[in-house]
Amino acid sequence: MEVFYNSYVKVEELSRLESIIVKHRKPDLAEQMVGIIADDAYGQMEIKYFPVSGAVDDIEKYYNDDFMEFDKLIKTRIKVKNSKGLILLHGDIGSGKTSYFGK
Repeated sequence: MEVFYNSYVKVEELSRLESIIVKHRKPDLAEQMVGIIADDAYGQMEIKYFPVSGAVDDIEKYYNDDFMEFDKLIKTRIKVKNSKGLILLHGDIGSGKTSYFGK
């Protein structure tokens, strides 16, 4: 974001504007990526990256009851800037592993 102003604007006003912008700034989407380890076309392991866009809207509808606590943990950890870690989802084909992050 760029702010254009003239020399008559007071420093205090610019500081106040900056604090408002920082407070309401949306996070950089490039920072919110998740890597999924998967087999490629040749059977080799690779990491496929997907943007995190809020995950599945209705967790209760698509996943078991015991997944709710894990969902809260994932959402908390993924919002931490420069967080490191590994989340492994396992299950049958079509059970919603990729859909959980890739929506």
